[in-house]
Amino acid sequence: MSALFFLAPSLIGFLLFFFVPFVGGLYYSFVDSPVGGSFVGLANYIDLLGNAVFLKVGYNTMVFTAMAVPLNILFSLGFALLLNRGIYGRNLIRMGLILMRSNILVVDDEQSIADLIEVYLENEGFIIYKFYNGQDALRCVE
Repeated sequence: MSALFFLAPSLIGFLLFFFVPFVGGLYYSFVDSPVGGSFVGLANYIDLLGNAVFLKVGYNTMVFTAMAVPLNILFSLGFALLLNRGIYGRNLIRMGLILMRSNILVVDDEQSIADLIEVYLENEGFIIYKFYNGQDALRCVE
């Protein structure tokens, strides 16, 4: 019973935001009009499969997916193997890749992403010189 108590919020969210719209969309695909429509069965799907634009878009999507997925995997794997070697600045490159992929950074009002990068670089052995004109200089200490 306690498992159901912990599962209830996720289950309610799943039902409200996924299952109900899915069933509604499935129902609307078998009627001719969303408001007071009559049941037409598979006629909408038959019309869709006879539409040249839909078939062209479907073909383009399949070609794009068949090319993009393997190329993405190959480039990602190659880049990961390259970064596993002992190249100079690999931690800096890794940090840049992680920051590009991050969607949200929760920071205080007084802290910015630049401050987080500065803290990371200082922990990696870099010294950041601050100048009065607002520019920073970066020097690596070995």
